[in-house]
Order: sequence, then C-alpha cells, then structure tokens
Amino acid sequence: MSTKNALLFFLAVFGIIFIGVDACLPLWGLGNLQGAMSYIGGLMLVVFLILVLGFGFVFRVAYILGSCWVVGMAFTTLFMTGDLVMGLVYAGVSVVLLALIPTVFLKKK
Repeated sequence: MSTKNALLFFLAVFGIIFIGVDACLPLWGLGNLQGAMSYIGGLMLVVFLILVLGFGFVFRVAYILGSCWVVGMAFTTLFMTGDLVMGLVYAGVSVVLLALIPTVFLKKK
C-alpha cells in the first residue's frame, strides 16, 4: 500500500469511526465531548473527498446543499414563523444562488 493510499484509508476509516463514537460518548460519561468528535470525523471525510474527487466536486456538493438549506429557511421563516424580514432575506439569497446554478455547474472548462 502506498503512502497516499494509506493516508486516504486512514482519513476515511477514522472519520467514520469518529462519527460513530460521537453517538456513544454520553453513554460513556463523556457527553461534554459530544459534537467535537463528529466535527473532527466530518472534517476528515471532507479532506478525504477533496483528495479523491477534487475540490471542484466538493464545492459543487456544498453549493447544492447550501442552496437547499437557504431555500428551506426561506419557506420556514416566511410561512411557519411569520418573520417577514428574515424570510425575504433568505428568499433573496435563494434567488441569487439559484440564478447562479448555470454558471457554477454548466460552464465549459
């Protein structure tokens, strides 16, 4: 196994293990560490994905997930909580993010 493959294996396996261990920490009396372990594991998995698939792919996935989150927040704040100002801010950001999808995903290289 090459050094690069060993690093990738380490990042993927221990990233997943850290996320799994995070769920068990309160049972072991280490509830104050809960959250930190999953952040570390998530960061390890993001580094793994960047090294394997490239930064462009990870950026595009983050762009889609962020767009979905902003659209969801716009609907939630407008229709469920009734906060008109923040709902309009989220809606404006949603329109901009959705309008930029062709330039982010469909540009020729």
